[in-house]
Amino acid sequence: MNVPKRHHFVPEMLQKRFVDEAGLLHFYNKRTPEKGVQSTRPGNLHVKTHLYSKILSDGTKDVALELRYAALEGVAEPIFAELVNAALGDRTPRIPSTTREVIDHFAYEQMRRVPEFHEQIMPTSDSERQIRLALDEYERRFREVPAEQRENTLRPSSIEEFRQNARVGALSRHSPRVMRALASKSLVIARTRTKLSFMIGSRPVVRSRGNLPDPATEVWLPIGANVALLYIGERWESPPIYDVPDHTVRRLNDTIAAQSAIFAGRSGKLILSVIGRLILTTSNAMPRT
Repeated sequence: MNVPKRHHFVPEMLQKRFVDEAGLLHFYNKRTPEKGVQSTRPGNLHVKTHLYSKILSDGTKDVALELRYAALEGVAEPIFAELVNAALGDRTPRIPSTTREVIDHFAYEQMRRVPEFHEQIMPTSDSERQIRLALDEYERRFREVPAEQRENTLRPSSIEEFRQNARVGALSRHSPRVMRALASKSLVIARTRTKLSFMIGSRPVVRSRGNLPDPATEVWLPIGANVALLYIGERWESPPIYDVPDHTVRRLNDTIAAQSAIFAGRSGKLILSVIGRLILTTSNAMPRT
């Protein structure tokens, strides 16, 4: 069996919808700011080796979760193509209930499958402390853990394996509450009508503040340079087309840039403008001396 090793946490099929005429993505990596804006093919971004592989006791990798994501992406890809084509062709797309379920499922998974989300809910810096607490609790309830076993459990490689399997385990389970919250909202197809375009980030889903079930809480997911999904309000059966004003496009892009380690788009000029606003915002937030 050919075991997939390169796992895209933002699907390649989604990244391809943000390329320029040469098929390139222009991107900025906050971890290497000295390199400035770079260009690459979609398959080279938002990818990590064995991100969704569970490490078994014999050291082998279980890639069931990655295969499940690949299957979801395969079903979602033609749906997104139709949504983009309809929006840009001034047609209101028809979205039957089964199609809506696929879209909701994709949006739900895209919210939680990215490394930035994992780090937020399970910080690397806190992992050792949590494992120590778990060992102490085990000893309190059952028996003493041998010193050698405790030492092995607290090795960096063991901690990373624990984090890996905990992440895969969490992603293998679903939250009916979150799915119900998305399903309760209206799905709006948002499009740009000017030269401005949406970006794709390493954390591409933007959620406004507030509880997800609250009708006032918005969820945005760009699915193309000129089209985004917008969850808002209470559910309507027919998805309207919404022409996004320029200031909203800029605000959405700025939010994606702020929450993502890497953000990309179809033009270097777009990325440069977002970097400029990001630096300005960061500078204004710094304390004055």
